[in-house]
Amino acid sequence: MRAGGYTPLKLQGVFGALAGQIVVAGLGGVIYAFYLRWRDRRDQDRVTNRLIDRRGWPVVVPGVLAATLLFVVLLWPTLLTNYRGLPPATARFVTSLEMLISFSVCGVGIMFFYALLNRRQPRPIAGQSGSAAPLSAGRRCFLALGIGAALAVAFDGMLRRFFSIGTFGYDGRQYSGPKVAEDHSNPAG
Repeated sequence: MRAGGYTPLKLQGVFGALAGQIVVAGLGGVIYAFYLRWRDRRDQDRVTNRLIDRRGWPVVVPGVLAATLLFVVLLWPTLLTNYRGLPPATARFVTSLEMLISFSVCGVGIMFFYALLNRRQPRPIAGQSGSAAPLSAGRRCFLALGIGAALAVAFDGMLRRFFSIGTFGYDGRQYSGPKVAEDHSNPAG
């Protein structure tokens, strides 16, 4: 496959990584949903009404660790590169830690949105009238969609900002910048 040059090749890598994260998050969400549905069938009498279902931790924690380990192994040769000038060993550690944090946030997000979309209505106790009406399924879906849309808009703005300050256009041959001397006549410096 042809990339069309150095800069488009870098962009393919970045956009491929973002698409990969979305695919991994989607697969993780599907696995999480199947797991909790299985637990609901197994534990028919146990219903949770929390925003983070504690029963999901046994699948989320190993999933986050497995995804982080998989990506560290797959990306090991490139983990030593960075824009801060960190030594290779430190860069690998920092990048691996960043991946762990990123996958952890994704895992907690999957748990939160699943619980928000699948919250069960509490059963009324005989002889007791409830004064506060719980959110209906339609309202929960609308709320989840609204939160997701707001996050998408915020992340879109953040990604556009990062893209604009990124080094995608740098091909390694340009010699310019705020700390570079204006006199280029002396090749030694």
